[in-house]
Amino acid sequence: MKILLAVVNCHTRLAYQQCIRETWLPLVNGADVRFFLGPSQREPQADEVFLDCDDSYAGLPSKVRGIVRWALAQGYDYVLKIDDDVVVMPDKLLASNFQSHNFVGHRNDVRQYPVPYGFCYFMSKRSMELVAVAELPGDNNDEVWVTSTLSKDGIVLHHDSRYMIHTGRQEDFAPKVRGLRAPKRVVPWVDHVEGPFAWVMFIPWQGYGSLPHEKNIAEMKRVFNVNR
Repeated sequence: MKILLAVVNCHTRLAYQQCIRETWLPLVNGADVRFFLGPSQREPQADEVFLDCDDSYAGLPSKVRGIVRWALAQGYDYVLKIDDDVVVMPDKLLASNFQSHNFVGHRNDVRQYPVPYGFCYFMSKRSMELVAVAELPGDNNDEVWVTSTLSKDGIVLHHDSRYMIHTGRQEDFAPKVRGLRAPKRVVPWVDHVEGPFAWVMFIPWQGYGSLPHEKNIAEMKRVFNVNR
């Protein structure tokens, strides 16, 4: 079984590459790791792949499609689409039984074909083959596009709650304010999680977005050291 951990990166975020090389990448055993970027006049490093795609945030679906096409050409059976601000524990990730499903991630809703949080999701070879020939969407939402593409072939996301959003306070996904007219929530917002193995950095910064890059990278390193 050939597995690819495909890090979605771009030429303006090379510092995230180095952070991953200094944290979880050396612990990967049993899979390959590559950083995927758009075109450039410089030569790629040994673990980089330059794709003929839009390198901007708006071009995420074209980059994901380029990744699966490359992965199929290289003979991979499974690919993990992973954002460059994600920390993983490779041993737990690769032992998570992802290979029993065609599409795995943390669900972001409860519709018939739930969409995963886009920072980290696995696709099997069957799923990659469908995405590789799919027409690109009109927006940059790769996870909705992938979900829609796979649903046409009856492939449904397998939910795994161990893919986490790291907020800096370990309050994963929970709404901060409940509307005055909203009924009291009687069930947890998220499942109880044992043995998480992936965290994406999403730490509110002055009320919106996430931390500046240097602070975000520092938090990635801290989360890795706490959980290794």
